[in-house]
Amino acid sequence: MTRLPSLVAPLAFALALCALATAPSARAVIETKSNTIDHVADTGLGYVPKFNVKSDSGIKHVVGSTTVCEASSTGLAVTGDVTVSGKVAQSGKPYAFGSGLVCAKAVGGGVTGQCSGGHALLLSTGTNLAWNHHTMSGGFTTDADKMNIIPPTTGHYRVSAMFTFESPHDERTITVQLRSSAGSLIVCQTHAHAHYNNADGWMKSSCTISGVVLLTGSTTYYFEGKSQDDGTSKAFSEDWRAKFIVEAFP
Repeated sequence: MTRLPSLVAPLAFALALCALATAPSARAVIETKSNTIDHVADTGLGYVPKFNVKSDSGIKHVVGSTTVCEASSTGLAVTGDVTVSGKVAQSGKPYAFGSGLVCAKAVGGGVTGQCSGGHALLLSTGTNLAWNHHTMSGGFTTDADKMNIIPPTTGHYRVSAMFTFESPHDERTITVQLRSSAGSLIVCQTHAHAHYNNADGWMKSSCTISGVVLLTGSTTYYFEGKSQDDGTSKAFSEDWRAKFIVEAFP
């Protein structure tokens, strides 16, 4: 008896497609030709239906012996590089955003209301910065004081922050940093004043943080400001003078 193994699979696939196309519940025509599957939508339904592939456990796209991508109820996993032409919209990207400072809490002392002239006073021992506005997305959470941020998962995050402050003539250095609840320093930026010892009045300046860091999921992080010398510098509280964003990278 002569066997034709090379024809069995294509013939079975063609018969299955024919059965689908002729079934009473079918709403489209599906044909195979020239190594392609063509879907012709049934426009008589009042709308244009899309070609649906449904599975209760997931769908794999295999080329040769390599699984190129796998879709499941938790998302899409892709093996190898992805080439995209056109714009990419990320609606579920995790991020935390804050703007405007309020009176903050002194580090370690549990003292609230560290204010000076309506601005957050930066103590030499450090001041935890609390925010007037907080926006959490993609699983980020915060606390009632809008001071802490908690990322949803462990991974790399881009940190960008800007602070504006003023200091007296005897203050030399301002430090702003992102720290964990365990006290670990994550990223830090120090701004040094070029002030003369005998200069009068206050000097306004700004300090920025920018970098990609590794954060641990469900761990609390906060921004801290310090006046390195006499602890009398003040951070401006207006929204446009103080803001940050921590977002999943890339």
